[in-house]
Amino acid sequence: MATIGSGTDAREKLQPRKPDSWVAQINSEKHYQALKVYIAIIVAHWVEHVVQAFQIYVLDMPRPKAGGFLGYIVPVVNKNELLHWTYAVLMIVGLLLLRGGFQARSRKWWTIALGIQTWHFAEHSFLLTQYWSGLNFLGKPAPTSIIQTFFPRVELHLVYNMAVMLPILVALSLHWFSPKSAGSQGDCNCRAHFR
Repeated sequence: MATIGSGTDAREKLQPRKPDSWVAQINSEKHYQALKVYIAIIVAHWVEHVVQAFQIYVLDMPRPKAGGFLGYIVPVVNKNELLHWTYAVLMIVGLLLLRGGFQARSRKWWTIALGIQTWHFAEHSFLLTQYWSGLNFLGKPAPTSIIQTFFPRVELHLVYNMAVMLPILVALSLHWFSPKSAGSQGDCNCRAHFR
């Protein structure tokens, strides 16, 4: 009987290991690399909003002309809501896909960012619906988000992006720098990059 069991074990060892799904990989051995790409996308978007605010407050550009780097080079991107909505989708998808690599307190903060981004995404979906339908909220001359009825759009989106970024930074700090015993990391490779 011992030979039957050992034969089965030997066959299992000879079979090639099935590769993990790419989602499992970006939450384990490729987590650090995936986070770097995700953070680069976030920073690029932040730069656009900061440049737009700089154009308005320092260069005294009229708001419709202040479109950040991309809007300055390709003004048509500021004329529709699809670019902003696409970025909101990328943010939510990244937060969902990379969530599996976070544990304990870092996961809690990552989830807070996901909740805030879900609202941000809903607002952009509302704006995109207005743009495509031609029916603007409260009869405004341009698509208007719910909170935008109280705050100017440029400033509001700076606040939204900051509100998402702060819990992401807390989550990353806990994930990368907390002691292993704190349960801040699962099976990911992030800690190896900070030794």
